[in-house]
Amino acid sequence: MPGPHAPRSSSGRSPSRARGLWLVLVLYLGTLVAAALVTPPVYWWIHGWAAGEVAAGGAEAGGLAAYLAEKGLPRYFDRIRWLLVLAGLPWLCRATGLTSRAALGLTGGRPALRLAAGWLAAGVAMVAGIAGGQLAGGTAELQPADTAPDLLSALAAAALAALLVAVLEELVFRGVIFQLAHRALPAWGSVPVAAGIFAVLHFQKVPSDAWPGGAGGEPVTWTSGFTVAWRSVAAMATTTDLHVLAALFLAGSVLCLLYLRHGTLLAPIGLHAGWVLAAQLHRRFVAVDPAADTAFWGGKNLIDGALPLGLLALLLAGMLLAFRYSAARIGGTGAPEG
Repeated sequence: MPGPHAPRSSSGRSPSRARGLWLVLVLYLGTLVAAALVTPPVYWWIHGWAAGEVAAGGAEAGGLAAYLAEKGLPRYFDRIRWLLVLAGLPWLCRATGLTSRAALGLTGGRPALRLAAGWLAAGVAMVAGIAGGQLAGGTAELQPADTAPDLLSALAAAALAALLVAVLEELVFRGVIFQLAHRALPAWGSVPVAAGIFAVLHFQKVPSDAWPGGAGGEPVTWTSGFTVAWRSVAAMATTTDLHVLAALFLAGSVLCLLYLRHGTLLAPIGLHAGWVLAAQLHRRFVAVDPAADTAFWGGKNLIDGALPLGLLALLLAGMLLAFRYSAARIGGTGAPEG
């Protein structure tokens, strides 16, 4: 099955290279600025809504407004930015010719659905293995659901989160960004570029008390959105937690190679959904001891240990070997054949 492909010039590079990659940068910077402008008024409106509900009906009447008001300003910024990215995605797709399901890799029919199911199971198994190690090693303990409805509710919420996150992120990072990188570069160049973008955009480590509106932080003003935007970008260069960044890079590389190998976006969607599904259930039913040594098994976010990093490295190595012994040619000038 063919992988991502775009016409190339006689030099081996796509004539649309500069345009496609520059438009990705335009969308990224544009959504940063727009989210910075929109975040403070949305934040104030939610808090005003919550205060009004509490004043009208007491603390118990807060409901959705009270729940949203508990979120920090960075959470508002991140969600608003993602909404703006999704709103701008049709424009980017039209501008770069990714205007059909086939162009985005949403093809394959029933075989691709079976492939997605298999990779979903693999993703769940990876996270379950890490969680099992945490439980066996004494760094975490199981917190089972109190009732069957609680269990079903948690399963439904985790499944919905897995589906939304996997589909949306794979459309953005593999369906669009990776394809635009692959138009301009051979696989050995496009995979690291797309995986690097995936890693740095997921990696934002800033102390919570440093954010506007946070504990000990400055109050939220009209410029607070720009403060959040700057600190989010700067965190990519100022953080010292390279272990997590490496794990995210390996995960992004694996997802790109899955797309190259099978020629359908459903394969990385399946693996990504498996990871998210199991991670959501881990967050709900497994309590990691904050005082425990999690250097090997990983902690609450599952990717900060040696074992998760090793599993991702082994999976990546196995996929590279699969390419070696197949018709696909990693490092060639065209798209590999699965």
